Amino acid sequence: MDLIKFYDIPLKEIHLDLYVDESKNRVYKYGKKEETIDYIMILAIPKNKKDKIFEELNNARCLNDKVSKFGYCVEECKFHKENNGEIHYGKIDRENIKYKIANNWLDILLQNNIYKKESVYFNILGIIESNLDRSMFGDEKQFGNIYTRFFRTALLRTLKMFNNYDKIIVDNIYHDCTTEMEQHKYFKTSAINKIDLQEFFNKERKIHFNTEKIEFIDSDHRKSQSDESQFIQFADLILGLTCNVIHNDASNSAKTKLTEKIYPLISRILDKKTCSNKNSSYNYFNKQTIGFFPFISKEQIASKCMELYGGKIDINKMLENGYFFCNYKDILFKVDNGQISLF
Repeated sequence: MDLIKFYDIPLKEIHLDLYVDESKNRVYKYGKKEETIDYIMILAIPKNKKDKIFEELNNARCLNDKVSKFGYCVEECKFHKENNGEIHYGKIDRENIKYKIANNWLDILLQNNIYKKESVYFNILGIIESNLDRSMFGDEKQFGNIYTRFFRTALLRTLKMFNNYDKIIVDNIYHDCTTEMEQHKYFKTSAINKIDLQEFFNKERKIHFNTEKIEFIDSDHRKSQSDESQFIQFADLILGLTCNVIHNDASNSAKTKLTEKIYPLISRILDKKTCSNKNSSYNYFNKQTIGFFPFISKEQIASKCMELYGGKIDINKMLENGYFFCNYKDILFKVDNGQISLF
């Protein structure tokens, strides 16, 4: 009789590097409604796709049609130094070299989606600060405490996009250093430690960290001397334009034109009817998400918590409850000339 051999099925795993940026105090006015929203942006890049996407981003800095690789000019052209500058949403003020590079980077994002490259994942969490009871977050460094608490939420929601893997391994988390969070007492380790502890007690542990803390780096790659900074710039650009789709607060036509380019993608993610569309040609489902918390006012929160939890405000439970969290929002940016094509 032949012996039947049983083999272990190898675990399906993915390694990720994460890049974090923020945007504070964005005012959202819709009719009589006014909110103050802080945003946390987490860009996730699979390690097996990272070299390719970096090459695309870096080469997109070269605006010479005859050269396909940045820095490979026969002679280093007079524009090389400027092309190698930091791409920062806030500093785009006219249709100059940085605008053209940002436009190229948007092509990379959109082509990633349309051709299903699965190289660029992101999760944006909008914390509606005006709906929060700030007294729950201490008397000092309230923003830092709020950000630290909800960064863990944003991180978990990002990693949920990879639930089809048996092991999700976070190798590095990079954060822009030009922020007060670098000085916060607990931020660097809090989310990692708490998720690690939570996963330790899971029967089938899925999330693993190969880093003990968040690393702060300068978003300007010339200062940091690190390629990781360019991914921070990429995250900053996507976040800035996403915020403009939502808030329509751009100060110049260059930002407006870039916003028009990303609008078809972001508007679909934010639309209640399309945010869960698995068949969209934009291929954002479970790859690129935007959400808001808490969706209702402080008074409504108190009333709902009394009804659901006997008055106890438990943020973890609130985050799991549809009364408090939403994945859609009315957007203030409007397109006058009808539907915009993908490119």
